[in-house]
Amino acid sequence: MEPAFWQSIRDADYAVPEGYSLTELTSELVEYLGSPNPVLRHTFGYSILGYWIERGVYSTRQLRELIMQMVGNLSQGLKERNTDSVFRRSFSALVLAEIVARDNHQPFLRETEIKNLLRWTIEYLLAERDLRGYTNTKGWAHAIAHTADLLRHLARNRYTDRDDLEQIMMAIAQRITMPVDHVFIHNEDEQLVLVVWAALARQELTMPFMINWLARCVQVTQLAKPDAPFDPKVHAATQNTRNFLRSLYFRIALNKKSDEWLNRLRPKVLAAVKAVSG
Repeated sequence: MEPAFWQSIRDADYAVPEGYSLTELTSELVEYLGSPNPVLRHTFGYSILGYWIERGVYSTRQLRELIMQMVGNLSQGLKERNTDSVFRRSFSALVLAEIVARDNHQPFLRETEIKNLLRWTIEYLLAERDLRGYTNTKGWAHAIAHTADLLRHLARNRYTDRDDLEQIMMAIAQRITMPVDHVFIHNEDEQLVLVVWAALARQELTMPFMINWLARCVQVTQLAKPDAPFDPKVHAATQNTRNFLRSLYFRIALNKKSDEWLNRLRPKVLAAVKAVSG
């Protein structure tokens, strides 16, 4: 279809046009998720799919089929860096986030489906190597931020228990402390903090776990000895961890609701910030 056709759908408040096959339209929109053209990918592909998911256009069977298609996309070109394959992976994660958000409000997925999706999401978070945020002429890649959106909705799901929340938290700690050649500069730290915030809101994580989790984050300081030559990948890991912990600290400190548990957690987060700040 021509761009004007998709724009007409947006102009019509995302109504499915009469006389067209939803299956065929969806197939084309899914292809757009991998396009290097940001208008096709974001303005049309993700945007229209997202609205149709939210508004109940798809049956539960169609949503399940879409889940498996999006999960399959997460592994396409996974070992590549600085190529266009990241767009398909990243925006597939974003579509999955929309589906889980729908399930959170109108449950239709089974427990095993949520558990499997959580496992696949964590695997993808840790395996993604293309960490670019904004890519200039091709627009947003933002794989880590989009995966964070998916994890945030999974953290809120009725089937996600304390063990699952702990897995999410440890995966985030592993991701931010991972030696990489990329410092997050497009609010990835804030997006990951929102996942932590959603997990904390469940009120299932214990203080001993949080102390151990913060210690895991601080372990980034042990990646290189004090007299070791400068390693840009270790530097990036330290900077990513520092920014993440600072973002978490300020979110707790600026929380307007009175919460004794968070008040006890705040100095421990501050201590972690100081530990990674040198």
